[in-house]
Amino acid sequence: MIRADKILAFSALLISFGIYLGSLANTVSFFDSGELISGAATLGISHPPGYPLYILTGHIFSYLPIGNLAFRINMCSALFGALAVFVIYFIAVQLLSTLFKDNDYRIKFTAFSTALIFALSLNHWGQTNMSEVYALNTFLVALLIFILILWREKALSQDRTGKNNLSSWLYLFSFLFGLGFGDHHTILVMVPAFLFVIFITRWQLSAEIKGLPKMFCLLRLDIKVLCLLILFFLLGFSVYLYLPIRSSVDIIMNWGDPDTFEQFRWMFLREGYPKGQVLRDWTLFFDQLKTINLMYEYTILGFILGLVGILRFFIRGWFFASITVIVLMVLSVGVVIYGNPPKENIFLIEAF
Repeated sequence: MIRADKILAFSALLISFGIYLGSLANTVSFFDSGELISGAATLGISHPPGYPLYILTGHIFSYLPIGNLAFRINMCSALFGALAVFVIYFIAVQLLSTLFKDNDYRIKFTAFSTALIFALSLNHWGQTNMSEVYALNTFLVALLIFILILWREKALSQDRTGKNNLSSWLYLFSFLFGLGFGDHHTILVMVPAFLFVIFITRWQLSAEIKGLPKMFCLLRLDIKVLCLLILFFLLGFSVYLYLPIRSSVDIIMNWGDPDTFEQFRWMFLREGYPKGQVLRDWTLFFDQLKTINLMYEYTILGFILGLVGILRFFIRGWFFASITVIVLMVLSVGVVIYGNPPKENIFLIEAF
């Protein structure tokens, strides 16, 4: 018998994908869309930092036997936007089941509603109807969050022997985190939330190891595990080898010509962007913050329900409530500090 979880998860996936296809641009759209379509279609190199993961993924979609070239590559955003909704359903189920010690139909219905509300949020929906890197980035971030939650739950529920046999989850996390750099560097702003989950989980596990000081247990490192984590990160990050490899041959789009170490560094560190020209005062900072408008994104009712949900989180379990607040902070203040766009480009913060 097919579990209700799978039915609801795939329903959220198909409903959102259908909506995104219905609103999908059938040609070149706004801002970087045309450039990314051209890069994906020709296996070229886009503007810094190159976006190799998106270019390679978009190129696969260019072979679909439907519509024109732009429409096919636009479908990449629609699919990964829907896959993000799919993962968010399971995140909600996992969190709610942990908090309420249950997994009945109310948990599943709430998770399903949460996934669809996210699917229809203005900014996410807006990024799924054109060729842009943000829908894929959202999917990867959601997947990383889900993997960490699974790792934490399984780690806390296993027999406390002083050994952790769940490193494979962290290896997968490390690989996807490295791979995520190939789509968009804003994945970096999630590091505080990721470290918080790992730190608190290790702290709670260390309390179970008898005879050792808690701080010692927290700080102890398994050299083998650490080396493998770095190895898997580099394996994912190796998607950036695409840049010098493709740049070494004659291609139509070759932004920055990153076939040398200096040019590769120029691309990856985005050194081509103007520096020191955006002097941020408090007026600009608050204008940038205003783009993070959750009442506009989810309506006033959705915003109020969100606040109630966070308060309920704190009552039921401070850990997940803290994660929610940290994620909201890094995806608002963190993105504003990281991006610092001038006034005419403030709209980019919404996409980030």
